[in-house]
Amino acid sequence: MRVAPILAIFLLETLLFFRASGQGAEIQTFTEASARQALSAQAFPHRAPGEPIKCGLGVIAYALRNRSALAPGLQDQLSRILQRVERQKTVTGGHFTVHYDTTGINEPAMLDTAYQRIPGTSDQFADSVLSIANQAYAVEVGVLGYNPPPADGIEGGGPEYDIYVENVSGEYGETVPETPLDTKPDGGRYMTYMRIHNDFSFVRPPANKGLPALRVTVAHEFHHAIQLGSYGFWRGDVFFHEITSTWMEDVVFPGVNDYLNYVRGASGQFRNPDVSFSANDFIMYSRAIWGHFVAAKFGRDLMRVAWDNIMSVRPLEAMDEAFQTRQTTFRIEFSDWVLWNYYTGSRADSVNYYPKGALYPEIVQLPTQFVPPTGMLTGNLEPLSSRYHQVYTPADTVTLIQCNNNRDAAEQDYTAQFAYSIYLANSQVDAAYEQAGAVLFFKPSTSDPSNWKTMKIVGGKASFTGIAEGVPFPNPFRPDVAGLLFIPAEASQGTLYIYSTSMDLVFSAAEASAVKFGKPMFTWDGQTRDNKPARSGIYLFVLAIPGKTVTGKIALIRN
Repeated sequence: MRVAPILAIFLLETLLFFRASGQGAEIQTFTEASARQALSAQAFPHRAPGEPIKCGLGVIAYALRNRSALAPGLQDQLSRILQRVERQKTVTGGHFTVHYDTTGINEPAMLDTAYQRIPGTSDQFADSVLSIANQAYAVEVGVLGYNPPPADGIEGGGPEYDIYVENVSGEYGETVPETPLDTKPDGGRYMTYMRIHNDFSFVRPPANKGLPALRVTVAHEFHHAIQLGSYGFWRGDVFFHEITSTWMEDVVFPGVNDYLNYVRGASGQFRNPDVSFSANDFIMYSRAIWGHFVAAKFGRDLMRVAWDNIMSVRPLEAMDEAFQTRQTTFRIEFSDWVLWNYYTGSRADSVNYYPKGALYPEIVQLPTQFVPPTGMLTGNLEPLSSRYHQVYTPADTVTLIQCNNNRDAAEQDYTAQFAYSIYLANSQVDAAYEQAGAVLFFKPSTSDPSNWKTMKIVGGKASFTGIAEGVPFPNPFRPDVAGLLFIPAEASQGTLYIYSTSMDLVFSAAEASAVKFGKPMFTWDGQTRDNKPARSGIYLFVLAIPGKTVTGKIALIRN
């Protein structure tokens, strides 16, 4: 008997709807294909026409988050609908069992050189799935050190992980959560199974059709199985699940580059930098570049450290905790990622930025003509988003990047809007104005400056407001949120002293412990010399480096 997987629960929500009439409600039905389209449109409202769905987990997560909207009749059928689809044949090897049909609409097939299905190749396709899945296991578990997904007992005929080959309309594949392994309301672990397309003939470009798409799909979905089974399924933060799995495709099979379809797409990061990093929308596939950014700066193991943290906290906090093991924070690295996204295409620098940046498009910029003596740039940004203002002056062109790095707001409501202004002038009106180009000075203005970073690109070179010697950031310093305070210096040798207002020595550091934005950084974690939390208040610092001494104040605030 054929019983649809979990996604069908929510497809049925669109299969059944009530149309008002004088006598009550009339039920209208849809085909499964049209129902999938309707639900995908709800889950991904900003998906550009014609862009194939990389993975169905985003649709599943959307449906689970809106589960209470299901009609009572659908609730009653839940246990029946959650059962798997039985297939005509299986093949087992290594850590996996592949379930597939040898006849009918779901029969898999290899493709010929013209990308047409080859009749009678269902067994060969299943063997390929098995071989590729064990390759993915060897890399993701054996090399990268992720915990394998849990065994599912006798489901699917044995403890091996189950992969079902089907004609998944418009999708590469999906990982389906089944039995919960704990009682967490969110972030819990699940036994899962995988569904993948039966030929990948719909994929673009043609070179990725068939086996190349099969490879990246299995690598992608198997990491979802790892995530949901051994770390946690955060239904409201599915963006991080998809970022990681799409990045993992390129880690396991770096020659395919299927993720470039989404990086270059109309719904992607480079055309929509003002969409929050936390958005669970179609843009999340293009943000596989976050994994490439993290791996290039810190090594690919740091993503696994974040997933270790995801067992107990939400993904953004987990990533922040991972960064803190490298003497940095999520806010700082998010701002740097925004900068990296400028250096792509013709501006690519594979040494200092993305190794594959030449393959990425250039970020969209908002052009503005500056007419002296003054001007202003204004706008609103969602938390964890950015905008690139290309300012044309009578002498040159300057790019001003405004970045909202408010992680807390992104976790609460990533659709919230925060206003900013950037004042422009052809002279330094006051000390707060910074020069950018021959005849342009600028001053950012926001109601919460600690949550913003403004960067300037002049002559292809980047610099940052507030990143100057002896200027601590973030200031005010909230150790419970920011983790570390940074004080830039021109030299890594020297000593940082932090005093209370009564001039008691609270903390000292003999040398810079980090490098950020190209400068050595002295850091303070908000602890005293006795490893106790420093109290809220004003602190004085003295930074003694060769040839000079810099002093200043720090406001420390504890929640």
